[in-house]
Amino acid sequence: MNKMNSLTITLLSVLLVACSSTHSIDKRVTESNYESVSIVTPPKIDSIYDEPYRFFGDETPKFLQDVKDNHNINDLVKNENVAHIIGDQYNVLVLSGGGERGSYGAGVLNGLYDNGKLPEFSLVTGVSTGALTAPFAFIGGEYIHKLKDAMLALNDHDMLDKRGFLWPAYSNSMVEGDKFYQFIVETYDDEMIEAIAQEYRKGKRLQIGTTHFDSGRQMVWNIGRIADSDIPNKSEIIHKVLMASSSIPGFFPPQYFTVYSNGKKYEEMHVDGGLSHQLFFNSYGFDLKEISAIYGVTETPNIYVIRNGYLKNNFKQVDDGILSLSERSVDNLIFSQTRGDLYKEAYITRKSNANTYASYIEEDFEYKPSDELFFDQVYMKKLYEYGYQKAKNNQLWSASLENGNLIKVKSKKIP
Repeated sequence: MNKMNSLTITLLSVLLVACSSTHSIDKRVTESNYESVSIVTPPKIDSIYDEPYRFFGDETPKFLQDVKDNHNINDLVKNENVAHIIGDQYNVLVLSGGGERGSYGAGVLNGLYDNGKLPEFSLVTGVSTGALTAPFAFIGGEYIHKLKDAMLALNDHDMLDKRGFLWPAYSNSMVEGDKFYQFIVETYDDEMIEAIAQEYRKGKRLQIGTTHFDSGRQMVWNIGRIADSDIPNKSEIIHKVLMASSSIPGFFPPQYFTVYSNGKKYEEMHVDGGLSHQLFFNSYGFDLKEISAIYGVTETPNIYVIRNGYLKNNFKQVDDGILSLSERSVDNLIFSQTRGDLYKEAYITRKSNANTYASYIEEDFEYKPSDELFFDQVYMKKLYEYGYQKAKNNQLWSASLENGNLIKVKSKKIP
């Protein structure tokens, strides 16, 4: 069974497995309280100097809205506990989903690092496989080389503990997920979480997106804030966020988070961040160049987008069977969503007076992965090397924003 057929079957099976989960509906957040629950109790009171641990991606966080409403950005930047611009430019890295194609982004980052061209990022965002990459890029330094080891270690034997053929009758996922979760625990260990906290204290920000499944909305997790907190189970929360962001519903199990409202416990179900957004960045209406000037930085901000995949689908004759049609439909939906997200980010950055640069897998990479493997290591190594060489040869940024459109360019050297 090929990978896309597997994905299609799991998506179609979600309804079948809903009743088999041990996490019953009566424990779940409700429509009336899901927006107000907190991952800590008692809930933290947010202010402009106290960022939230997380927020919904389709609305401006309260602390940022307070800044806009009260016009006190000048006071905000003077505080040591808020975000700062690191280096001589405001640089943002946006990492997309893409499964095993995350090896492309790992190659890109390693190529830039080894070439002395990797910017220092003030903000890093990631979903799905991009969520697994983002913490390494956020910390930087030798963690970039550790990223290569982590991404190329992904393989079916060590990561996928598959259930029996009748799994839809008794489970909520094709894969148990224990092996993959253990990989996350061992890779993003306490030492790495403390390194994330240290970067957060410098003023850098790391945001990971999951999909809040009951509402269908994106949840943005402020991972550095969590890492720097005194929450007793902060490591577990971070591990579950990374797992959830990478968990295709029906293939990997969803992740459940304990939340609180009025002294009562509830559960939230979170799944693959790519279901709500394939990639994300939001300026929340701020003029990034103007804010840079307040920080004493004169250079135009840069938003770098690494799309772990192609930007258009390949031609493929499709049989008129239900699985083939469903497979192609899911495939096309993902491509359409990605292009839409990319153009949305280009629009946002243009409105906020920032430059956009995008890199993605181009048609000159012709090697195809095995349909029988979820993580094809031969394919991943070739794709890693492809991304690495593009970065080393200054042929990385394949698109830029000009006249309001994201257009293909022959070769865009990193500024």
